[in-house]
Amino acid sequence: MRAIKNLYLFLYNALLTAGWAYLLFLVVDHYLNHRAPTELYAVIEAPLKLFQTLAIMEIVHSILRLVPSPV
Repeated sequence: MRAIKNLYLFLYNALLTAGWAYLLFLVVDHYLNHRAPTELYAVIEAPLKLFQTLAIMEIVHSILRLVPSPV
């Protein structure tokens, strides 16, 4: 069971790391191509909402005691 938990947490963290790296790429690419700052949100809105919403799982992980938490 511990191996499954560790694999799940690894994949979860890998997914979020890749997602935030992708968002960083979008932001850097946006500015390197001299696009207007007012147009940035339209470019990153969908992936930003997705990966920010997935971060809610951090609370679930604590509730299920998958990770140590003082709560």
